[in-house]
Amino acid sequence: MRTRIRSPFAFAMLLAIAVALIAAVAFAAPRGNAGKQGARNEYFQGLAKKLNLTDAQKAEIKTIKVAHRAEVQKVMQSNLTPDQKKAKRAELRTGVQAKIDAVLTTEQRAKLKEIRAGRQETREEMSECWKSLNLTDSQMAQIKAFRADTRTQVQAIRANTTLTQQQKAAKIEEIRKANHQTVLSVLTPEQQEKLKACRKTSRAK
Repeated sequence: MRTRIRSPFAFAMLLAIAVALIAAVAFAAPRGNAGKQGARNEYFQGLAKKLNLTDAQKAEIKTIKVAHRAEVQKVMQSNLTPDQKKAKRAELRTGVQAKIDAVLTTEQRAKLKEIRAGRQETREEMSECWKSLNLTDSQMAQIKAFRADTRTQVQAIRANTTLTQQQKAAKIEEIRKANHQTVLSVLTPEQQEKLKACRKTSRAK
């Protein structure tokens, strides 16, 4: 037997809750997308500056990337298995990289290869630096919490449509510097010196 909601007040409350839930979902999705898009734009602008891309190159690469994201979205919404999706995405990444390389000059391609190799080496070396500190469980937990909070703040800034790209970059830099100091405060003086020396050695390579 179906139960009917006889009270106008109860019906109004249920309706208000439903509307609120729908609005929350609709609002949350664009923010996430805006944050990701902001991160992509920020990275691309920095890379374009390092490679000294022309306006024509920037426009062509942007078109390639938009098409790539659309293809990836189709794959993720398909009926393929997780392993098949992973393989297809890897194939698409290889394809889009080839298309972007075709837009670049020989010098720009060489520079891009150096940048990518440097990023990979830096990630590996920085990881080794942190491993060498022998952090306690308490220190690792605190640092993890600080970094999670930093990511949340950065995502909020990237999703803020009232700021220019320059303002976003400046605010994100401020947050990261503050997080760096906060993380250092968790380390002992000996660990701070060891980290500093390790980073100096890594950058000198």
